[in-house]
Amino acid sequence: MSEIEADLIVERRDTVLWLTLNRPKAANALSKSMQELFCAALATAESDPGIQAAVISGSGRVFSAGADLRSNPDNLPPRELGTQRAGIIRGLLVGVLDFRKPLIASLNGPAVGGGCMLALLTDHVIMSETAFLSLPEIDVGIPSPLGYTIVESVLNGRIASDLIQSGRRVVADEAKALGIASISAPDDLVARSQAAAEFLGKKPSAAFAINKEWSNGPRKERVLAALAAAQRYRERSSAHTDPSTTR
Repeated sequence: MSEIEADLIVERRDTVLWLTLNRPKAANALSKSMQELFCAALATAESDPGIQAAVISGSGRVFSAGADLRSNPDNLPPRELGTQRAGIIRGLLVGVLDFRKPLIASLNGPAVGGGCMLALLTDHVIMSETAFLSLPEIDVGIPSPLGYTIVESVLNGRIASDLIQSGRRVVADEAKALGIASISAPDDLVARSQAAAEFLGKKPSAAFAINKEWSNGPRKERVLAALAAAQRYRERSSAHTDPSTTR
């Protein structure tokens, strides 16, 4: 069964629900429509006993370039646009953190900014050999307390500081060495992601959900605090920079 929406492809493959970010011409930048459809699909997967796990992937050559800094479909003024973009990121990340079943990130290409954060909060990341992770907000003058918080929660503070202060790319081999992803040949990525989702999906569901609740509860609190801090930083710098930009 396959349902194609404007910004998301939702497809059930046996016991696994695939959510494919579907804005390839915009490098799968995260939109309001995408966030709403994504969270609705996770809610459906949560309540359907026939779905044991979910996979996030991207259309085209990119997993996600993060927040959409180029479009303003609702013609909002800058401050309101910034609030909307922050709300999109918040909704996506909270949706991932609250999902009690196994969730796999299948990185078909670069995962940048909010796309990187989204991937790192899943239960397992599988990267194509051609994919990379990066948090390049620093290069456009945007602070990233959220990026720091997420990387620090899955690795440590030293690496988190390195990534948000340098904006450098973490290629597949380094991600594997850091223990945050496994690597796949591009042609095998879909099959390996499906297999990983099925493997975790067969674990006792109640125990898996409680484990996620225990690990993601404190992480969610820190993510929400980082989002609030990012909003304060945007307001503080609004006299000097465009407050609408956020990842």
